[in-house]
Amino acid sequence: MLLNDQNIINNDIRLANFAKVFRFPVRVAIIRAIVTHHNAATWADLTAVPFPAETINQHISRLKTLGLIQTTGTKTNTRYYINQDLFAQMSNYFIGLLR
Repeated sequence: MLLNDQNIINNDIRLANFAKVFRFPVRVAIIRAIVTHHNAATWADLTAVPFPAETINQHISRLKTLGLIQTTGTKTNTRYYINQDLFAQMSNYFIGLLR
């Protein structure tokens, strides 16, 4: 396998993993809430999402593990952000499928 072929396979794997992020409506709602709050949502902003707080917390943890969400602040004053670089990169991979 050529190096270029391996890069294509790796990109396909990353794209498939990114797509899996959106298989849960709660994750889409979390991302939408963060974007709605100018990419700086608080816990109070996220609990407005129509899911139980425990479910929101579980999915935020997973989104952080995947690198899509980043946080700043203290435990009582946390801000949630979308990793815009990763989101843009994965979006470009999706667009590349159409070419």
